[in-house]
Amino acid sequence: SDTMPAGATRLAGGGKKPAARVEKDRPKRFSDENSKWLKPKKGAEKAPKVKKAPARKPEPETESDEDSSMDDVLDDEMLDDDLEGDESDDPSDKRARQNGASGKRKASLIESDDEDGDDGFMDDEVEGAGSEENEDEDEDDEDDEEDDDDDDDDEDSGDDLKMDIERDADDLDDEEQRVRDDDEAELKTNIQRTTRFVLPSGQEIAQEEIMAPDLAMVAQRIKDNLSTLANFADMRDPERSRQDYLDQLERDMATYYGYVPDLIQLFLRLFSPSEAYEFLEANEAPRPLTIRTNTLRTRRRELAQALIGRSVNLDPIDKWSKVGLVIYESPVPIGATPEYLAGHYMIQSASSFLPVMALAPQEGERVLDMCAAPGGKTSYVSALMRNTGMVFANDFKKDRLKGLTANLHRLGVTNAVVCNLDGRAFPRVLGRFDRVLLDA
Repeated sequence: SDTMPAGATRLAGGGKKPAARVEKDRPKRFSDENSKWLKPKKGAEKAPKVKKAPARKPEPETESDEDSSMDDVLDDEMLDDDLEGDESDDPSDKRARQNGASGKRKASLIESDDEDGDDGFMDDEVEGAGSEENEDEDEDDEDDEEDDDDDDDDEDSGDDLKMDIERDADDLDDEEQRVRDDDEAELKTNIQRTTRFVLPSGQEIAQEEIMAPDLAMVAQRIKDNLSTLANFADMRDPERSRQDYLDQLERDMATYYGYVPDLIQLFLRLFSPSEAYEFLEANEAPRPLTIRTNTLRTRRRELAQALIGRSVNLDPIDKWSKVGLVIYESPVPIGATPEYLAGHYMIQSASSFLPVMALAPQEGERVLDMCAAPGGKTSYVSALMRNTGMVFANDFKKDRLKGLTANLHRLGVTNAVVCNLDGRAFPRVLGRFDRVLLDA
């Protein structure tokens, strides 16, 4: 096609329109006034749609502005030739299609140029920001490496310091252990370097009777004597008999625990030496305060909840008893609580439960308690019998009957008879009994 000069448009018949009429024939832009102009006529052929070119990122080698403008002119000329070739269409329709197609084409090209320019600008900014971020990350990595090196140095120095402190602590522990060993060695003044126990001589015994006893040395001698008696064949002194070791053990126990020698001698006849030692050690420990729940008035769980509500620290005695409680600590006197005055429990040692449990009284029986005061075991017998049958509460001392009677009334016992007789008179006065309890 021929190149058209600027300021002229091609006519439908192939001629050229003067430049003065270009402004008049220029297509109107979209507005409310020319909205009808956009509607196509009936039977008119629709103008081909021009697809919008997708936005492309700038390539390394971009074309110059002159090349792009030349391509735009060539595309317009090709479009005009196509429109001129269609002679069957109306001239006004041809001009409308021509102007609309060219306007759409130019608008799409302008938008694509703007998008290309924006994309290039954004890419430049992203590339610049990326380079700056890479530089900052490199600097941060170098700083982190330096900090890690410093931390490693600090940890190494801390480990060295910690190891020094641990070594010093171990040395101190070893020194304290050596001092304790030396002290224990000094206590064994009368013991040979061997494992064999040597009894003190008569002169040493006489000197100990005159002077105040060394309780630490006496306690150590009791342990060594027990060890010798446990393995007497191997650890004995051939010149001493077993009775000599027992006599020395009896004197040492009487001195250390504060018992008379006759009572220690009785314990050694009742128990073996090791059992007698455990018995005496148990007597040195304070006896715990225990109470027995009176099942005639309440249950153990309800009683425990009531006492816990008064800030009493307690526990069940053990599995063998279903009524006993151990009192560890109480801000109020256990013998003055409302529960005690109401007869919900009896202050009673756990050992006094055992005779009644061994007696095992049954409901409806005749039972005699020969030494009933102050009434702990008698009330337990009545509770096991559920206030049935007959319980004779006797005590040889008349003065103790007042406390016995008061406790029976407080605990709600109704099947007991309080009497003051000699036990030998009961077969003649009251006849036979199903069970008799004598705990004296």
